[in-house]
Amino acid sequence: MNKEEKQKTISVLVGLGLVLLLMTAPIAFANQGNGRGPQGGLGHSQGVFHSPSQAIRGSGAPGGPHFDVNVVGLAKGGSHGVTNMSHVIFVPLYGSCMIQLVEGAFAVASNNCISGAAVLHLPNPNDTGTGMLSYSVWARATSAGSSTAAACSTDLNSSATFCDTGALLVSLSKSAPPKFGDVSGGLLQTCASGNLTAIFSNSGFSNSWNYTNSGLHLLQLRFYPIETTSSGGAC
Repeated sequence: MNKEEKQKTISVLVGLGLVLLLMTAPIAFANQGNGRGPQGGLGHSQGVFHSPSQAIRGSGAPGGPHFDVNVVGLAKGGSHGVTNMSHVIFVPLYGSCMIQLVEGAFAVASNNCISGAAVLHLPNPNDTGTGMLSYSVWARATSAGSSTAAACSTDLNSSATFCDTGALLVSLSKSAPPKFGDVSGGLLQTCASGNLTAIFSNSGFSNSWNYTNSGLHLLQLRFYPIETTSSGGAC
């Protein structure tokens, strides 16, 4: 077995090990109901808490119920054909793929971002009553390597896609020790005509995340019914 084959085998085994770990690990998520509140997010009737009342724990994330999505990087040739992986999205270990966002209750509708676009259902985060994003997204990289995620909008008439860049690009890499960080502003909004707009706010556009991986085996995402980020503003 040559060096390249050994590296590929090790990477595949690491990926499969992560998959087995995720299959056996308990996953906590919010009681979603129909996944929508008065403004299309996790409604206050379902227990939305504002950030001052929610303590940050040692992991860097808030306590309380949440919805988990684990983004698993697989080397070329790695298998993503695993059943019962409703909280996992498989992405290339190196390279880019698109995660399509569809308005609805939290769910991974398609976990294959290896040979196509994955599909993730999220509630509309635009809370017009408070001027805040109605829930928050927290991210933690837990392995070597790094990745970036950019929120994108696609014009349904022209099919032109625009992705956030610069300061709006979410950069992800492992800290010591690994801790969660709030990435709501970068993943739940896009920049359009100089203004930030919550995803699903414009019926003329679809939304997605452009995920670019540089060797990160596992990214953990948590969605909390907590309002931490103002909606809108200049970009």
